Amino acid sequence: MQPKQGHTLIETLIVVALLTVILAALYSVFLTGNAIYNKNNVLMDISQQLRIAMKKITMETRESTTSTITNTDADSYRINFDTPNKTTVQYYRTNNQLIREYPSGQTHIIATNISRLVFTKVNQLLTVEIRARKTFLGINYDMTYVEKVRLRNE
Repeated sequence: MQPKQGHTLIETLIVVALLTVILAALYSVFLTGNAIYNKNNVLMDISQQLRIAMKKITMETRESTTSTITNTDADSYRINFDTPNKTTVQYYRTNNQLIREYPSGQTHIIATNISRLVFTKVNQLLTVEIRARKTFLGINYDMTYVEKVRLRNE
């Protein structure tokens, strides 16, 4: 009769150590992938908010007749303009929200996490700058959109 062959304690410890190293590497890859996924979700959210806000502002201002820009603070401007049917529309930033006011007194939140809203007008060219900032897991993510609009009915 032959003696039974088994694994020694050292062989078992080597296998456990190898599995531990492999699992630690897989966990590290998972954490890195998860961090990249979360970062891209934050950036996508910021980009989508800025894109929608910029589209609304540029479409309406392009068709406006008269516009008034006032500076409320270093990072906030307010624009008032008349639509072709002579109603006034306003865009401004308050409490890190981009607000559209139309008709007078009725406000709608267009975007959130807005840290800067600047309008600059030279002749018939309006420059719109919108910056958004979002903090996720202690990291600030910033994105800025700038667009120039030629005012057609000025």
